[in-house]
Amino acid sequence: MKQQEHHSSVTAPSPSSNPSWRSEPEIDSERQKFLTACLANPPDIQRGVYPFNDVKLTRADVEWLLLTHEGGRGPVDWSDGQQRGRVGLDLRAADLRRVDLRSLPLARMRSGLTREEWNLTTLEQRAMAGGHLQGANLSDAHLEGAVLQGTHLEGVTLRGTHLEEANFFRAYLNDAYLRGAHLENAKLRGAHLEGAYLPSARLQGADLRNAFFDSASNLERSILSEEKSGCALLADVRWESVNLAVVNWSYIKHLGDEDKARRLEKSHPPGTVREKARLLEDYHEAVRAYRQLANAMRAQGMNEEA
Repeated sequence: MKQQEHHSSVTAPSPSSNPSWRSEPEIDSERQKFLTACLANPPDIQRGVYPFNDVKLTRADVEWLLLTHEGGRGPVDWSDGQQRGRVGLDLRAADLRRVDLRSLPLARMRSGLTREEWNLTTLEQRAMAGGHLQGANLSDAHLEGAVLQGTHLEGVTLRGTHLEEANFFRAYLNDAYLRGAHLENAKLRGAHLEGAYLPSARLQGADLRNAFFDSASNLERSILSEEKSGCALLADVRWESVNLAVVNWSYIKHLGDEDKARRLEKSHPPGTVREKARLLEDYHEAVRAYRQLANAMRAQGMNEEA
């Protein structure tokens, strides 16, 4: 009931409210009422019910939702550290296929379940929560910290998009265009990147464990490591036949998998048998990451790098 009261008090944007990212005329009053009614529907993960279940949203709709978000407070500003605990738009199960969402401030947007919710749900419930952004254009948009776990992003355009710390766990990024995308510290574990175009993508510190690539994936000049964010985690990546020669490996001192284990050992020295076993498992994973990458390099004639 409290949630319904909160959403029903949505403040309509002022006519003079015109942030730089707005490009569409304001939606009419009937559409505003419809979206407000949708927001009044509390999410129910068990039943797969969300505010915008199978609702086809337009850019104009999303702009209005951003302006009125949290009673008129507006979108999450990721550059303000105090706002990073806020929750962005809840677009789970919404239909945003082929919508132009360029440059929109969608930080902390929810288009899937969190990891905690994921662990408590069935395959069907996970599928029902995933948003549909196939073919959408999100170039230069801000999706820092977005929850995109299990989201359908096939063929999406994410050129230069800010995706720092976004959660793409088991997301579908097949054939996605990610040139120059900011994926620092993003969670891409188990993500499908077959056919993804990633030239100059910034993947420093990203978790790529169990991710899927193929011969059509393009990693040319992608950046996997830097001093500030460290190196990407690469254990159990399905490299298949992706061209590894186009990545500059010479400046990578340690894989992120090793750095992760060393940080854990330094910050939480193992005391119990269970803690020691967990640390040993992390080091085994790091060793596996090095061996797998070296084998993939040797298969492509990159013996020196391996």
